[in-house]
This record gives sequence, C-alpha cells and structure tokens, in this order.
Amino acid sequence: MKWHTTNQKQSSALGRYITMMMCAKHLGKVINCGCYWQNFKHIDRTNMFDEGEYFNSVETLKSKIIDRGDWDKFVSECDAHGNKFIQAIKKISEQNLKELSNSQLKDFFSEFLDLYMVMWAFIANGFVLIDGLSREIEEKLGKISNDIKKDFFVLTKVTQENHITVLQKRLLEVAKKIFANAKSKLLFENDVQQIIDSLSEDILAEIKKIYEEYQWMGMMFLLGKPHTLEDFVERIKLMVEKDPNKTLEKIEIDRKETEEKFKELIKELKIEGRLLKLIEALKKAGHNRTEELQYLCKGEFLSLPLLTEIGRRMGLNFQELTCLTVPEVLDFLETGKLVDKALIEERKEEFGMIMLDGKIEVFSGDVLAKIKGEAKDYSQIKEIKGSMASAGKAQGTVKIVIDASQIHKVEKGDVLVAIMTTPDFVMAMEKAVAIVTNDGGITCHAAIISRELGIPCVVGTKIATKVLNDGEMVEVDATTGMVKRLK
Repeated sequence: MKWHTTNQKQSSALGRYITMMMCAKHLGKVINCGCYWQNFKHIDRTNMFDEGEYFNSVETLKSKIIDRGDWDKFVSECDAHGNKFIQAIKKISEQNLKELSNSQLKDFFSEFLDLYMVMWAFIANGFVLIDGLSREIEEKLGKISNDIKKDFFVLTKVTQENHITVLQKRLLEVAKKIFANAKSKLLFENDVQQIIDSLSEDILAEIKKIYEEYQWMGMMFLLGKPHTLEDFVERIKLMVEKDPNKTLEKIEIDRKETEEKFKELIKELKIEGRLLKLIEALKKAGHNRTEELQYLCKGEFLSLPLLTEIGRRMGLNFQELTCLTVPEVLDFLETGKLVDKALIEERKEEFGMIMLDGKIEVFSGDVLAKIKGEAKDYSQIKEIKGSMASAGKAQGTVKIVIDASQIHKVEKGDVLVAIMTTPDFVMAMEKAVAIVTNDGGITCHAAIISRELGIPCVVGTKIATKVLNDGEMVEVDATTGMVKRLK
C-alpha cells in the first residue's frame, strides 16, 4: 500500500477516532458516491490515506459535481443533515441527563455518534473535492499562466459571505456605535471586566445577543470551549482601537477589488469551458466547507452536557474524556470499566492512530515515539516556504498555538504560528500582525480570516510549528510565501 499525505490537523483522540470510523462506514453515503476509506494513518498530527482509496474519491466526486451537476444535491443534503443533527442534539441536551441510567446515556451517545459521523462525511468529501479541483486547476493553469500561484490565488479567492464574516460585521457595527461616542470609546480603554460593568444597557444587550447566538464558535474537532461574553467584548475592544469604520470600508474595497481582478484575469487568460467550471466549483466548495463547519461546531457545543455527564461519571473532565476512544466510552457505559489515568495523560500530550482494513489502533507514549522515529533537527533552517493566503509583509514575535487552550499566549503585534486555525482561534488572530500555518490552502479558515483582517498569511508550510520557537523574531512576506528568521 502507498500512503498519500494530505494535511495536518489538530484534534482530540475521541474526535480522530470518530472520523476514522466515519471514513469506513459513512463516507460513501454522501450523494451516493460509494467511496469508503478502510486505511488511514494519523501520526505526528499528519493525515495519510491509502493512495488508491483517496484518489478514487477525488475522481468520483469531481465526476458527480462537475460532469453530472450534483452540486445542488450535495449542498441540500448537507444542510438537511446539518439541521437534523442540530435539532437531535439539542433535544438530547435538554434532557435531565443526571437522572438517566448509563444504558440511556449510551443510547444518546450512540445517536450523537451516528449523526456526528454523517456530518463529518460531508466535510471530508468537501475537503477531497477541494483538493481534487485545486490539483486540476493548477495543472491547467500551468499551460496558460506565467505565475501559477499568484493567478490561482486571484481566481479562487472567495468573496461570498459566510457565518464567520457575518459575525465579524455584526461586531464591527457594535464597535462603530462605541467609536462614535467619546465616552464609550474612552470606556473601552479599560480592561474587559470594567467595560462590562460600565456598559450602557442597550450596548450590553446587543453584545449579549451576539454572544448567545455565537458562543458555539469556540468548539471544533471536540477541542476548545464555548466563547464567553468576555471574549466578544475583547474582540470589540480590539475593533474600536483600529477604527471600525475604516475596517468595514477596507473589507468592502477588498471585496470589490477581488471581484474586479477575477474578471480581468479570466479575460486576460481567456479562461472558459471546463477550467472556468472548475474554478466556479472550487469557489462554491470553499464557501460551502466553511458553512458546513458551523453545523459541526454547533453540534459539538450542544453535545457538551451529554459528554460532560459521561465524563463526570468516569471521574473525568471534558478534555480528559476526549482523550478516550469510542469503544472505551461505550465499554464504560456498558460495564463501568474505567480507563487508566496515566494513559489519558499520555494521549493528552500526543497520540497517533492507524486504521488498517477498518480496524483502528491507538498509540501514545514510548510506542508512539518508536513509530514516529528520531526527531528531525530543524535548528539550521533559516526560512520556510508556504503559499500566500493573504498578501502583505510584517515582522513580529512568534507565538506557537497548537490548540485553542494556548490562544492566551498571543499578544498584539505577535506572529501567530499554528498547525491550522479554527473559529476558536479568531481572538488571537485579531491580535496578530501575521499568521503562519503548517496546513491549509486558499479556502482554509486562516486564509479567509486573514483576508478579512487585512493581515499577511502564509499557509501550507508543513513545518512552521516545528522549525520556529516561541519568542523569536520573524519576517512574514506573504506575497512570496516566505517566512524568515531574524537574528
């Protein structure tokens, strides 16, 4: 078997185990594509798949979406299941879970699993489609473009609004009201708690409404935690400091310029036929993937009462529970068997998983270290190459954020370096002068948010979190995709 490496993803052990189960059981059910993956490796936070299984999915999905026109079917099925998932988990969360037996909790956990796996099947297929479309577009651009990366960026940049940009604009509108009032603007120079204690009732009510609607955005891949009211006030505080009027104006100018550059390049390169179809499909897929994630995040947020109650009965907090596997959770609910805390601590540090012919094994500690082999020495590397996701150049202090529990490390003027970013990273992203990630492409979360924030972003470096260290100075030149260490 030949392994195909796709991306790097940070996730919990429970979340990764569920996605492996999904690949073997549910992946092919989406628009009846019929493609399943029985072989999957997740080592050193890197995903690898059976090359034959993976590229069979790529070609099948492209055929269905591009040749047969099943895009609307894909989106409608995704939305229908997403809404079903949310409603079902909401109903479970409203139960008096503490009064239920382990057997009843097992039934609810199994229901959550089935719905969650199908939601993941849409997201996984969306990722595969984006990868396949990107490959073919780049191949065809190679025949007509003098600068493939630059032209690919212009042609595939998504301008359609999504739930992330809608939230950003709602917060900016609140920030505008505060910015226009000298007394309120002065208040926002204080710390967050002082601001909350002194806010006018109408502004506080508006922020609370946003908080209640979007607190779920702190969850992703069974990691993170719900956003707090303080989180949203801190975001608005940053927006007030930067002048929200100018930020909103810049967002609109950038959107219009992007659309104009797209039209000009289409005309200049004489793009038509299949290539134009592929580009349009990729932009739709990029937008849809972002919207799919809100179903996942909302579902995870609503599942917190269920998962927290299961963890409580096992003597574990939520983070510790998510270091378990599906069989371990089910085994406890059936027999009361607990998992060794030492094993949980090992997995909390790092874990690996390998699925062969549908059977999953989990590794941690010394066993994982042997599988990974000797660590590479990156100390002599002076610069890293990635892809431009948002143009610009900036210098700053590196802050490496592996997961959302570390976002507090990022201060104004830092360069945020991560494996990938998710919605629970946004507050740190708004403080950063630049973003660098191991993973990602033009349609990833880091790319979308960095463009909205107007800061440089380099994605797809593969090794940034391994090469760079907290506290060192770097220069990020996103236009060329280069990240340089500074002495």
